[in-house]
Parts: sequence; structure tokens; C-alpha cells
Amino acid sequence: FNIGSNGKDFTQALICQLVQENKLAFSDPLSKYLDMFPKSAADKITIKHLLTMQSGMGDYMQSPRFRFGQYRTIASLLDFIKDEPLFFEPGTGRAYSNSGYVVLGGVIEKITGKTYEENVRDRILRPLGMTHSVFIYPDTKDIVNKAAGTEIALSGSKRTEKRINTGLVPTSAGGMYASASGAGNELNENMG
Repeated sequence: FNIGSNGKDFTQALICQLVQENKLAFSDPLSKYLDMFPKSAADKITIKHLLTMQSGMGDYMQSPRFRFGQYRTIASLLDFIKDEPLFFEPGTGRAYSNSGYVVLGGVIEKITGKTYEENVRDRILRPLGMTHSVFIYPDTKDIVNKAAGTEIALSGSKRTEKRINTGLVPTSAGGMYASASGAGNELNENMG
């Protein structure tokens, strides 16, 4: 099943691991790790602001400029997000922020020199024996035991997961797949 934004928990765990390893601090400004954002904002946004959705960043998927299927990596999403305006001064409010969690993924990649996916696999999934949690991309073929969800509106209209998530790739903001059952070992082994 696509676990959606529950994947943000993995991002939080990775950030906490890096704090424990003294590779970053919650109080560090974003500008210490990523230089693509306007300095006036990046100097004010802290790692804690990003984690607690107090950065002022919004949700890139809600931007009228965003096009599904156009972004394949965290780096390409960061290139899009860097030009999005802040909704409020960092630390003065709170708003749900997929953008902030993509930025955290960029910080994780910068510090570790590995992709977000490699970090999740090496630091969380493998050590915990989570063999049924995987990254599946829209163009991946022949996925065994993959559930396809359906969204049902109050009116009764239905949209399949394929229509809902077309072009979305798993990132530090969410989108991994996980299973609570014993089925699926072959999926994880085939995926990396």
C-alpha cells in the first residue's frame, strides 16, 4: 500500500539520527546546508522549523506552476521549491508543508552524500528488517502484490490511485509503499 505522508516519519527519524551523530542541529539554519534558497529566508528557516511545519513553506503540489510527472528527484523538486514564496515569516505560524519535507530530504542528501532512498534503506529499513517497505516509481513495471487504492468522494464518485498519484515519485515528503503482511519479500529484493 502507498503509505503517503506517513513516510515523513522516516524523514524525521533520519534527521534525528544525524542530530545524534552531531552532523547537524535542530537550530541550524537552512542556509548552512543548501545555498539555492534566497539567503534572507534560508538564514531564518531552521531544521526545527522544517520538521514542525513552521518554515513558512507551503505544499509544492498546490502551486499552480507544479506539473505532475515532471520531477523525478529531490534535487529537481528543490529547484522548483526554491522559487516558491513563503506564506509567513519562519517560526510565526504553522502550515502543512510537503515542500519543507522535500527540503529536509535535500539536507539529508547533502550531509550524507547518498540519496534519500539509500538513507532510508541503509539506516532504517535494513537494520529493522522492514523487508516489505519499498520505493516504487510510476514507471516501474510488474509489481507483485501492489495494492491500488481508490478515493471515494462523498458524492460517490471514484478516482483510482493511478489517477490520484500519476507522476508522483516517493520523496522525503512521502509516497513509499509498505505492507504489514508476509507477502512481498520478492518485491523488496527486486527493487534494491
